[in-house]
Amino acid sequence: MLRAHLEQIERHGRCQQQHACEVDFVHGVYRCELRCWATTVPSTKDVTVPKTAVLTQAFVNAALAAQQGQPSPGAAPGAG
Repeated sequence: MLRAHLEQIERHGRCQQQHACEVDFVHGVYRCELRCWATTVPSTKDVTVPKTAVLTQAFVNAALAAQQGQPSPGAAPGAG
């Protein structure tokens, strides 16, 4: 989830997409190595455990909200 989040928000210059390749837990933070197609030198991004928890909770909340907005499986059309 952290990797997907970083790939959505982090950009290198004019690159359209960046890939989070490695995620290690170092000294209390998740250290992510970010690469794009324009450079061979990766950048790093450190994300704290509390920030990771906030991202996880936001993901869960969005999934639950989306689930509540959908009709239940097998429901008749117009019954939701």
